[in-house]
This record gives sequence, C-alpha cells and structure tokens, in this order.
Amino acid sequence: MGIVFSIAFHLIVREPVQHDDVSTAENAISDGFSTTIEKSTVLRTRMTWKCWLKTKQFYQIAVVYMSTRLFVNVSQIYLPLYVTETLDLPKDSVAIFPLVVYVSGFVASIAMRLVNSRLGRKATYALGLALGMGACAWIYFLNHDNAKQVYGAVILLGLGGSTMLVTSLAMTSDLIACNVESGAFVYGAMSFTDKLSNGVAVVLIQHLHPCVACCPSCKDYYRQVLTFVPGGVAVVAFIALLSLLPYKIGLRPNTGNALKTAVDGIKADNSCPADETSPLLEEHRPQSATIQT
Repeated sequence: MGIVFSIAFHLIVREPVQHDDVSTAENAISDGFSTTIEKSTVLRTRMTWKCWLKTKQFYQIAVVYMSTRLFVNVSQIYLPLYVTETLDLPKDSVAIFPLVVYVSGFVASIAMRLVNSRLGRKATYALGLALGMGACAWIYFLNHDNAKQVYGAVILLGLGGSTMLVTSLAMTSDLIACNVESGAFVYGAMSFTDKLSNGVAVVLIQHLHPCVACCPSCKDYYRQVLTFVPGGVAVVAFIALLSLLPYKIGLRPNTGNALKTAVDGIKADNSCPADETSPLLEEHRPQSATIQT
C-alpha cells in the first residue's frame, strides 16, 4: 500500500517550476523578511549543523516537537488499554476509539491552514494545548458509570493532538526558513528527540506498572498514565511556547547582526562625499558657490 501511494504521489503531484535557486530561496523566506535588504541578507546566511547546535530556537522548537510527539504517541498507545481495562467497555472499543481520534484529527488538520492564517503559529499551538489538556482532565474523571462520555474526551484528544502536531511541524519549517541546505539535519534531529523520548517514556511506564498480569490496580494506573503523562508533557510544551513568544521563529541573531552591518554599510555609502552627486547636494558648502576662472 505504501509503495502504491508513493508512486502515485510522484506521478500525480506536480512541483512548481523554479527558474533559478534564488527564487526558490526567496519563496522559503517567511513574511517577516519584507525588505530587499532583509531578504538578500538572509539568503547569504548559510547554516551548518554546528550552527544549528549553537542556535537557541533550535532547542526550543525541539522541546515543542518532542513534547507534541510524546502527547500523541502515549495517548495512542494507552487509549485502548484505558477504555477496556479502566472503563470496562467492550473489546470492539479497541478499534472504535482510535478511529474516532484519527477522524477528529483529520478534521482538525483540514482546518489548520485557515486557523494558522487567522491566529498565527503560536496561538494555534496554544489552542491545541488547551484542547489536549482538556481531554486529559476529562479522562481522569471518567468511570464505569459515565463511560459514554469518553467519546467527547477522545474527540478533544484527536483535535488537540492533530493541531499540536501540524503546528509543531510548521514551526520546524519556519525555523529552517531559507536554510534548506541543512534542513535534513533539523528534521532528523527533531525525529531523534521524538524517538528517544518516546522509547524512554514507554519503558518507564511499563517499569512502573503495578503488576505483571491484569489486576484491580491496573484500572487506576491506565487512568493516571493517560492523564498525567500527556498532560505533563503538554505543560512542558506550554513552557517552551512561552519562551518563544518574544521572538520571531526563524530570525536568528547572526541574521540580525548581518542586517545591521548591511544597513550601516548602505548608510555609509550614502553619506560618502566622493560620489558623483555629492557636489549637487551640498548647496550650503562655500566651495560649491566658487566660480573657477
């Protein structure tokens, strides 16, 4: 199935034709770089993997992406166990509720373009956090008597998880901006933090499991896992998001220094008295009124 759709993607989806590398890079620059000076300076600023490791936003976005993947993956892993062991729902719930999560996540992903354009990346991610944390709180208060409410909780879980995931990927793209020459390293590093953190989290959750086989303690354990693990990483993601609020994603300190140097250079060029137009502009200088005989 994967091979079929990969072939269909390459055959059907057409890439826009770019006439040169400069136009490709210019299209990758975010809207914040509005002036010609800013665009040309950013185009000249190349980033290697060592440069990324010295960039503060690289680690901030990594925490946001890692927390997002932890939220989504842990909730997907332990949701079937929660609905069958904690809520005592029928075995077909193992298929039904993950499907509800995926469908609600699909609906959220369709709306992401409009929501991002209206609210912006950070506000959209905060909205996803609110939905996800609301789902975690709802899950904690569910029991056998009100088990049917789990439909509402998993819908919020799908909406929040998809919103956070799509927006965190968009933030990663904004971080790379026009530095596509090292974009593979950035995405690879984000994926590495994702896989490492998820592996460690699942190992710890299983290590803290109260029993080897099913027992009465398992009921509360899966409730706590599905509440406090995704909810906890959502808090971590929120703190990382707060640290990003004062800054524009993708605007790096070396770019700002380069812009200042470029602007200062242009100002110096404009004030230089050696160019051809300076005698015409300097009307108040005494020598400009002197008539040579």
